[in-house]
Amino acid sequence: MRSAWFGPTSPFGGLVHLGVNLRGPGQLDNFRTEMAETRERGLPISVHAGQGPTTAVRAADLERMGFLGPDFLLCHALPFDEADRQAMVRTNAPVSFAVHSELRLGAAGGFHGQLLRMLAAGITISLSFDASSLAPINMFESMNVAWNLGIPYVGTDTAQLPAVVFGQVIEMATINGARALGLDAVTGSITPGKRADIILIRADDVNIAPLGDLESTVVRSATPANIDTVLIDGRIVKQDREIVSHDVRSVVRNAAAAAHAVRTRAGGILTPSSPTAPRF
Repeated sequence: MRSAWFGPTSPFGGLVHLGVNLRGPGQLDNFRTEMAETRERGLPISVHAGQGPTTAVRAADLERMGFLGPDFLLCHALPFDEADRQAMVRTNAPVSFAVHSELRLGAAGGFHGQLLRMLAAGITISLSFDASSLAPINMFESMNVAWNLGIPYVGTDTAQLPAVVFGQVIEMATINGARALGLDAVTGSITPGKRADIILIRADDVNIAPLGDLESTVVRSATPANIDTVLIDGRIVKQDREIVSHDVRSVVRNAAAAAHAVRTRAGGILTPSSPTAPRF
C-alpha cells in the first residue's frame, strides 16, 4: 500500500500521508503486535481514546508501555485525568478534539473542562470532525464552538483556569493540526519553505465588514461562504468563490447517482420517490 499509494508515483502528489488507526490496548496482545508492526514501519498512530465515563485507553498506561509520543494521536480523551494529561505533557503526545462529537457523544461530560485543563497543561490540541453525520465539515464553525465553550465555570475545578482566546482556536485549526500529524515542518503556517496552503477570506462581505480584529473575525464571523481563494501547495483550487480544480457538477451528479442506487437497493423507507436519479 505504501509503495502503490504513497511512493514517488503517488496519485495524491504527496498531499496525503500514510498512518494507522489502531484499536488500542483493550486487546493487549493484539495491540502490542500491531504497535511492533507499526513502529517497524515508522508510521504515525491514531487511537480513539473515549468519550464515555470509562475507557480502555489511558494515556498514563500507554506511557508506561513505552508507546506514547508525538506521533501517537489520542482522539477525544474526555475521561482523562491529571495522570493522563501529565503523561501526554511528558511525551509531547497530541490530542484531537471533535467539538460537535464531544458534545453529542460525550457521555463523560465536562467537555469544556477537559479542553481547558489540556490547554492549561500545554498539550497540543487539534480540531477534527468525527463524522459528517454529526457536524458539518466546517473548521470555522468548529473554531467558533470551541471558543464559545472554552470558559471557566464558577464553582468547578476549572474556575481558576484561563478562558480560551481566539488565537488559541486558530492554532488548533491550523498549526496544531499539522503538529498532531507530524507535518508542522511542511504546512500549518505561512512560513518560508513550507508548502503554500493558503485560504483567502473576503473582507468586504456583509457579515465580515467593516473589518476590525482579525482573529475575532476569523473565529466569530467567517464562514466557508466568505472564502474567495484557496491555494493547495501553491496551486489555485478555488478562485472568485468557485472551485476551479474539479468539475463540481460532475462530482455532485455522481454522488447523487450513487446515493440513489444505494437507497434503491436498501428499499423500505429509504426508497427514492423517483426511479431515476436526480440530475444537476
